[in-house]
Amino acid sequence: MLQLEGARLVCPTSGWDALGDLRIADGKIVALGPSGSLGPLGPDFRRVDCRGLTVVPGFVELGAVFGEPGAPWREDLLTGQRAAAAGGFVRVMISPRT
Repeated sequence: MLQLEGARLVCPTSGWDALGDLRIADGKIVALGPSGSLGPLGPDFRRVDCRGLTVVPGFVELGAVFGEPGAPWREDLLTGQRAAAAGGFVRVMISPRT
């Protein structure tokens, strides 16, 4: 379980865009609020200093162009997936032009 502290938290759905803390347990957000407002941590939580970082929902790419099929020396499906994940993308739709 984690507590991300001091991050810029952005949620396009709710309009939330502020510095704050975020608690995650069992892969789910269990609490969020302004920095220092979440109260004491349980013994199972690990603090992560996120000052200067931004926490946003995962991004979705609707028109990625991978090298495979046809140009796997440039990028194949595995390397394209890894690059997308490193950039915060949770879904990638490959363009039919590929």
